[in-house]
Amino acid sequence: MAEGKRRRSARGPRALPTDQESLRRLLDNLPDGVLLLDQEGRVRFTNPAAAALFGYSPVTMIGNILGFPVVEGVTEIEIPRSGGELRTAEIRSVRFRWAEEELILASLRDVSERKQAEGKVLSLGRQLLETYETTHNRVGKELHDTVGQPLIGLKLALHRFQELQTHEPDISLGEIGELVDQMINSIRDLTHSLRPAVGDVWSLRELLENHFHWLETKEKLTVRFRDGFSKIPLPQLIATVAFRIIQEGLDNITQYAGVREAEVSVSTRDDQLVICIEDRGKGFKPEETRRGGIRLRAMRERAELAGGSLSVDSIPGGGTRITAALPLK
Repeated sequence: MAEGKRRRSARGPRALPTDQESLRRLLDNLPDGVLLLDQEGRVRFTNPAAAALFGYSPVTMIGNILGFPVVEGVTEIEIPRSGGELRTAEIRSVRFRWAEEELILASLRDVSERKQAEGKVLSLGRQLLETYETTHNRVGKELHDTVGQPLIGLKLALHRFQELQTHEPDISLGEIGELVDQMINSIRDLTHSLRPAVGDVWSLRELLENHFHWLETKEKLTVRFRDGFSKIPLPQLIATVAFRIIQEGLDNITQYAGVREAEVSVSTRDDQLVICIEDRGKGFKPEETRRGGIRLRAMRERAELAGGSLSVDSIPGGGTRITAALPLK
């Protein structure tokens, strides 16, 4: 047995077959496309992967001229397929002489999905930046309107009090006290909207109930809540995203729906946390999301960044339903 092994190893590794049929079979099984072109761009050979990229059969492509130039090196090009669809291909090509003729050998790789993914990442980055700036502008405006203006009023009231006290020592501080109370309430409201959603102190259910009570007190919006999740442990990130989506959705209702009631349900289904926010208000056309569009976009971005999805169903005059599904694992 050992002798047989020595005899076989003495022959060395077997060389690959060099006949044209074996080479063709090898090229036909490559996952990347291979094209052999002449100087005019006419196809001399194509493997099935290259033909599939163009949407034709290999036999159909032989002898035809490509509709774009193939230059030496690495390039990316949009390829129109037979049905009109555009695919993005990365092409690597070299020139060589064979049988006294100069030819071009090109390999093609379909990178359409990669380019689409890159485009989505860039688009999401821009949307996040816009949302970030919008949030900062909103906080700045809230601080100016709810804290800055009352502080100016307080300063004027103190000057007025100082002037009046010289003539009426027993003048009341009631006006100043009202301004201070107004600022305290404004800061509380701003803190409520910005505070961390879910932490070690409150569960998602407790935070939602607290927010619903705040909405009823401040915005006169009654929220009917259906709980189908509180007995299931939630990842902190998912709980935080869920709260923010519900918060934004209810803010939209208070501003645009023209109703005093809303429904919120949170349940689990197929390893997902399913959120439904519904009202019977004015509604709108989902494709025309200028009203509340920033909030709707922020809600969708939060859901997608958490690995989930969000959909909006609305009819003018028929109310709105927002449904989000977030992964539990």
